[in-house]
Amino acid sequence: MSVPSYQCDLTSNWSPISEHGEASTPSSALGHGEEKYPSDPDFLKDVSLVVIGDLEPVESQCPPEISTFKTISIIVVCLLGYILCISVNSIFAKYYHKIRRAHIEVAISIIVDARHADVQWISSTFKLGYCSFLLLTGRLADTYGHKFCLLIGLFLFGASSLGCAAARDLYLIAIFRGIQGVGSAAISPSLLGILSTSFAVGTHARSEAFATFSTGSPFGTALGLFCGGFVTHDAWLGWRKFFYAAFSLTVIISILSYLVLPPDLPRVVGKDRKQFDWFGGGMVAIGLLTLVSSISSLMHHGWTTNTLLAPLLISIFLLCGFILWQLHLERNGFQDPIVRISYLTNYSVGPVNIIAGLLWVAYADQNYFLNQYFQDYLHLSLQDTLIRFLPMLAVAIILCLITGRAAHRWSSPLLIVIGSIMATISCLLTCLLQPNASYWTFNFLSITLSIIASDFVFTVGSMYALQMSKESDQASAGALFLTFTQLTCVMGLALATLVQVKVTSDASEHMHVDVDFHEDMAEVPREAELEGLKAASWTCFASVLLGQSNSSN
Repeated sequence: MSVPSYQCDLTSNWSPISEHGEASTPSSALGHGEEKYPSDPDFLKDVSLVVIGDLEPVESQCPPEISTFKTISIIVVCLLGYILCISVNSIFAKYYHKIRRAHIEVAISIIVDARHADVQWISSTFKLGYCSFLLLTGRLADTYGHKFCLLIGLFLFGASSLGCAAARDLYLIAIFRGIQGVGSAAISPSLLGILSTSFAVGTHARSEAFATFSTGSPFGTALGLFCGGFVTHDAWLGWRKFFYAAFSLTVIISILSYLVLPPDLPRVVGKDRKQFDWFGGGMVAIGLLTLVSSISSLMHHGWTTNTLLAPLLISIFLLCGFILWQLHLERNGFQDPIVRISYLTNYSVGPVNIIAGLLWVAYADQNYFLNQYFQDYLHLSLQDTLIRFLPMLAVAIILCLITGRAAHRWSSPLLIVIGSIMATISCLLTCLLQPNASYWTFNFLSITLSIIASDFVFTVGSMYALQMSKESDQASAGALFLTFTQLTCVMGLALATLVQVKVTSDASEHMHVDVDFHEDMAEVPREAELEGLKAASWTCFASVLLGQSNSSN
């Protein structure tokens, strides 16, 4: 079939171009309840080719041409912003693991007069703020401008970093960490929206931009580990210095963003801004907040707490109500919904997001348990653990050079299949690891393949998600993609942790050892601890297999 051409109109989004070169009725002129997205499967097949560059992009879709220097500047600034968000989250995700060990636990407890059971909030509140506000901030970015929302997010991030550095109370640190998460939730989708609107669909620059941006995750994780290796040597000042450094970097990135990134285009008039769906935004933010907090409680306390079921049911109720409310808004059209449900049901965008989330488990959750294996089972220092994760940096640099070209030349399904195969092998190697084996036999290949898999999946998934969305929904589409990947990782980590605790507990009882997992992990027999880690890895492997089976369809 012939590929229908679409022209970009900032007010009416995508308009089909007839054979005579005239644009037909835009989607905004359609009656309420009519289809706003093409749904022809053949059209979708051809559009997916446009993403990877097999067809020439329609000229009217192209943003204004920019110089090579400007292109590189935009990509670098967006990458730095994403690395900042990931690294600040990563250091305390790994740092909490060290807090459970004596010298750091004592230092933190003396500084902020905290109980050991409360220290976990330092790590948890960032994830709560980040996951809960992605959808709301994504729609805000599309409404008020990507660059404007990015600068607001950087301001929140910088101010909260300064607050964390100066705080003397653990709960105050936890609050500022939550604000950091909200700031990151405003930064990440705004950056994706800026990349999407700066580079034309089907161009090599766009593929390079998204491929480079996706390497921000391994770069940020490695940077967080690297900083963690230093702050653990000077717990009294080290962790505060890290937040001061984060504040300084935020100021620098804010200045670069203001000077380098393209200005926002006029999007909506004041009357439309007053019709922003604050009710739906609040509903989904509270729903996701209670859901993530419930899952976090499940991971730390299991099903033993009676207070877990209530917030879990409340979150499900709120999220179901949010979906119904979004359907109502989309059908009646008096307000722009936070999430267009028709966008999820068309183009297979929903399944693609789910597949990306399931495969992302191979990178995020599997490496979390591999970090446990290095530090708790092998009793390596954080510096020695860092050395074993250094391939993240090397592979990320290589991926910056090759993934963009691969995404431009190869088909999207092929890249997803390659990524899923690498994720499967990576998890399998972790499941079969042997403590006496060389690092190069299992661990090196597992870490390396997980990074390649995550980079392929993030690049293709994010490009597809934004390509299939309206011009006015770019940040929202990016936020939805990030929400799926984050929630899948949170739920996967909780499930894998439950499996780990159950298997370790049963193995310990079989060895006639009674262990309290919330108080002292040092009493766990080494054989039981290894069995639990392998069981968690098999859970990640099952998640990846589920994603791979869906991707093959």
